Amino acid sequence: MKNTIKSIATQVINTSARAILSIVFMVFSAILLNTHAMAQDGDAGQIRHVMMAQFDKPTDRLSVDAIVVKGDFAVAGWIQSGRGGRAVLVKEKGKWVINVCGGDGLKSAEALAQTGMPAVTAQALAKDLAAVEAKLSPDMLKKFAMFDGIVKVSAGHGAQAGHAAPAAHAGHAAPVVSKSIEVKNAWIRTTVQGQKGTGAFMTITSKDGAKLVGGSSPVAGVTEIHEMKMDGDIMRMRAIPGGLDLPAGKAVELKPGSYHVMLLDLKTALPKDTTVPVTLMFKDAKGVESKVELTVPVAITAPNAAPGGAAMPANQHKH
Repeated sequence: MKNTIKSIATQVINTSARAILSIVFMVFSAILLNTHAMAQDGDAGQIRHVMMAQFDKPTDRLSVDAIVVKGDFAVAGWIQSGRGGRAVLVKEKGKWVINVCGGDGLKSAEALAQTGMPAVTAQALAKDLAAVEAKLSPDMLKKFAMFDGIVKVSAGHGAQAGHAAPAAHAGHAAPVVSKSIEVKNAWIRTTVQGQKGTGAFMTITSKDGAKLVGGSSPVAGVTEIHEMKMDGDIMRMRAIPGGLDLPAGKAVELKPGSYHVMLLDLKTALPKDTTVPVTLMFKDAKGVESKVELTVPVAITAPNAAPGGAAMPANQHKH
């Protein structure tokens, strides 16, 4: 009898022990899964915060979606002003920083590996990114693709800069200051109060060849690269699709009645003998973006032009 009771007690104890161990294992697994999920959510939150802090503006909101994290590397989609792209981020000393920005060029494992991450991580990240983006709307994916190429943002991890961003979103990824492009004799034609456009003129020489693809200035809402051509007996002006070619070593003159940088939606009059900050955006044959920052004098005619020259006033441009 005693042996039977002892046997039953032993079975009860063993069963209870197994049940307890099973419960402990389930709880521990749940904790691990929850911790992993919280870590992922934490990374996504940090990434969103970093991008918002750097680029979000009260009048130009930034949205960050489709965040995929693999270890110390991540890809996040963003949309601003109706346009978008993707950003590759890297965790440095526990903090996320933006490494490069791009569009569809940051979807493949090969492209991700070129930003500085291990090939294995790039493959896993590309696979997870494809799975996440497969659930997004076609409109959102179209906006993610609008960023043309790849542009270096941070200096970390030896990432390689690639293709340039369009001028419409040039502020999202800071290009490097060009050391191979020279700008001489720059000037901007003076304006009167209420005038909404004027031209900037100069001579540009690119040592290795490039394109002038855009620009910006705090005095203008829009900065475009234009050319003027005769259409019958009418001089017409148009924006140059894809930018102005700058052959290697050749000085290209931007002058009235020809190529010029057009400053539109002016916020103030530009009187004679003042200066205007202008940033010009360039893209080389590999698509790497760079910039040249200028302080340009405002004048009625070119500083070296003879009086009575043939320069056409900006307000006579016709589209």
